[in-house]
Amino acid sequence: MRPVLAAAVVLALLPSCVYTTDRGRDLADCFTCEVGRTNGLKVRASGLTLGADFHQPKTGLAQGRFFYTEDADVKGEALEGHLLLVGEERTSFNPADIASKRHKQWKTDQFLLMSWCENPWSDWPGDEAGAAYYGQLEATLGICGGLKLGINAAEIGDFFLGIFGADLLDDDVADQEIDAD
Repeated sequence: MRPVLAAAVVLALLPSCVYTTDRGRDLADCFTCEVGRTNGLKVRASGLTLGADFHQPKTGLAQGRFFYTEDADVKGEALEGHLLLVGEERTSFNPADIASKRHKQWKTDQFLLMSWCENPWSDWPGDEAGAAYYGQLEATLGICGGLKLGINAAEIGDFFLGIFGADLLDDDVADQEIDAD
């Protein structure tokens, strides 16, 4: 009787496969862990960036999914460089990639510690990084290779609100919408 009751509770809490897939993606969005070609040190809190670094990720967890850059269909281009008061960070994806459809790509320019976003690669009108970008707290460190670690407060809020059906960052994409494209 207990297994039946447990299954009923799980089914009641998890309305559909789309729901659980979106919650899993929202949970993955909360964290960044990239390994790549890195030289220097950079710390970013929201739109404030300080440091001098060059970082080109090769593998890891970012924008809600695991990637390996040798697979061009999974991750298009990612690159960042900062020199104290100026810098740039960009992430672009294959338009068919799930991260692209979830608004997880952006380009930022930095001047005098402040960053601002634009999204020239978007195939969705009005798509911007917005709160997902500005909720990030991260650090990059390395010499001839290194690590980028981060946690995102906006994504944590999106994950917890998503449990109750709210989509704070408008990044839940039903599987039917993805397959239709």
